[in-house]
Amino acid sequence: MQSSGDSSVSQWIALLRDGDQQAAALLWKRLMHRLQILVRPRIHGAAYDEEDVALSAFAVFCRGLAEGRYPELSDRDQLWNVLATITLSKARDRFKAETSKKRGGHSVVGSGGADINDIPDGELGPEADTLMADQCRHLLDLLHSDRLENVVLLKLDGYTNQEIAARMGLTRWSIGRMLNCVRKIWETQLEDGAT
Repeated sequence: MQSSGDSSVSQWIALLRDGDQQAAALLWKRLMHRLQILVRPRIHGAAYDEEDVALSAFAVFCRGLAEGRYPELSDRDQLWNVLATITLSKARDRFKAETSKKRGGHSVVGSGGADINDIPDGELGPEADTLMADQCRHLLDLLHSDRLENVVLLKLDGYTNQEIAARMGLTRWSIGRMLNCVRKIWETQLEDGAT
């Protein structure tokens, strides 16, 4: 079995579908640091750490894969999309659980300044709209491309890559490549903000 490259990740995914624990260990070793970097700014000051969240998310992913979820999953980029989604969801759930135990909750701030998590549940108002719009605008500004921004906005509106490709006169492969480019830009920003 190879120890690096896309083909080894694809092999590990296939083995993990069959419950291979060695494949799970190899994937965890490869991805744990990246998952921790992803979640670290979202849990600063919490009673749990980024490894707890990442490990919990990875366990959910492994169970889901063994149970037949994610049938289309086959490569490194798809794997990262699924794991990042699960991990961010776990971080959000833990934050909500922790703050619900405390009257008024407490603030978890990311890389500086206000954070959407500063606004208590049920009290979203103009401040939340403004904060969300500012954060979205900041992420879109990082792209420095109207075309990439349009792809992201269509994706956020729920369009599939095929539908976006048809609307923009491109191939589905091109849309996938553009979304990977966006992902890399945002991951670099996240890693820079976490150090």
